[in-house]
Amino acid sequence: MMKEAKKKEEAVKAVRFAVLFELDDVAVSVRRATYEVLRSILADHKIDFTPTHFSRYCLQPSPAAYVGELLEAVGAKKLSVDKVIDEVNSGIAMYLSSGDVGLRAGFQSLVDVTAKFGDCQLAALTALPENKAQALIEKLGLGNADIVLYAFEPTNHSFPRADSWMKMTKGISTSPRQCVALTSSKVSCKAALSAGMRAIAIPDEFTAFQDFGGAEAVVDSLEDLDVENVLNGMFPIPVEA
Repeated sequence: MMKEAKKKEEAVKAVRFAVLFELDDVAVSVRRATYEVLRSILADHKIDFTPTHFSRYCLQPSPAAYVGELLEAVGAKKLSVDKVIDEVNSGIAMYLSSGDVGLRAGFQSLVDVTAKFGDCQLAALTALPENKAQALIEKLGLGNADIVLYAFEPTNHSFPRADSWMKMTKGISTSPRQCVALTSSKVSCKAALSAGMRAIAIPDEFTAFQDFGGAEAVVDSLEDLDVENVLNGMFPIPVEA
């Protein structure tokens, strides 16, 4: 916690632009892990759980927001909602601490490229508890990267909200117009746009069908982006008079 507080304090500096990203589903694939956990839980009860079910009911990060509705939809109303929520949370925690967790394709390149810009700030948004998110950053080998972490508790069906992205810009003392948000879902993308920043969408198999209208680009992977050229195009170096 002391290290995190220090990083946030140090982040209050003049930056030309900032790259904000979802830790959970842009840097890694918590959504995919959640699907596998749910599929395993329901398979134990002879219930077929498909990606379509997941995309329709389970795109919010908090299992408490969707488990009850999901169990009713798949004909598993006899299962304990609270027990399934606990099992999902436990399964995600196991994934985050396991050797299976790793960076999504192209993310390390993003970190390396942004490090070349001395006036760029990286900031991560997460729905994970802050201590678990910080442990994940360390596990991924990003502990020495200049990343400021912002953890938010997902309390409703619209996460992240525009004010989540706004809080991040205020924390790093920069304007939303000087920020680009890397998002993985329509909700996240629209929230970033509503906050006044630019957005790039990197959906996964569960969100690829969504409408990302307004985004600067929609790509299957960060590997499909020429990150340095994109950032130079968005935030050109001011010409001195």
